[in-house]
Amino acid sequence: MPNRPGRLPGFEYQGFNTYFLTICTHKRVRAFDDREFGRWALGQLLKQAKARNFEVIAYCLMPDHVHLLVRGRSETADLRSLFLSWNTRTAFEWRRRHASALWQSGYYDRILRDHEHPYSVARYILMNPVKAGLAMRSEDYPLCGTMELSIDEVLKAADDWMP
Repeated sequence: MPNRPGRLPGFEYQGFNTYFLTICTHKRVRAFDDREFGRWALGQLLKQAKARNFEVIAYCLMPDHVHLLVRGRSETADLRSLFLSWNTRTAFEWRRRHASALWQSGYYDRILRDHEHPYSVARYILMNPVKAGLAMRSEDYPLCGTMELSIDEVLKAADDWMP
C-alpha cells in the first residue's frame, strides 16, 4: 500500500490550475545539500515548466524534499507531463553523478481551491528553510524563491497556510 495519497480520481490535472507539490528524495537522501546539483535541478525545473506552459510561482529545494507551487498557463498545461519530464531528467543526472536513485516513487499534490490564495501557499514554501533552521531568512537559502514577487513581498502579502 502506498504511503501517500494517489492522484484525485477523475481529475485530468490539465489546464489553468494551481498546484502545491511535495516531492521526497529516495530514502530521504540529502541530494540538495549539493548546491551545484540543486542549481542545475532548479534550472531544469524552470526550463521544463516553460516548455509545458507552467509558471513556477514559488519553489524550495530542501535537502531531502522539494516544495513547488506551479500554475498552468494554458488549457494544455499537464501537471503529470511536467512532473515526469523534470523527475526523469533530474533522476538521470543524479544517477550519473552518484550511481543511486534520487526520487521516491510518487509525490504529494494539492490542487488549490478558489478560496486558497497562492501567496499564502508560497509563504509556507518560502518559510520552510527558516522553520527547519537552515537559514535565518528565506532570502538567505539559495534554493528557495519566487518568480512573481520578491520573497519579502510574498511574506508580507500572505497569511500563514498549512497543507
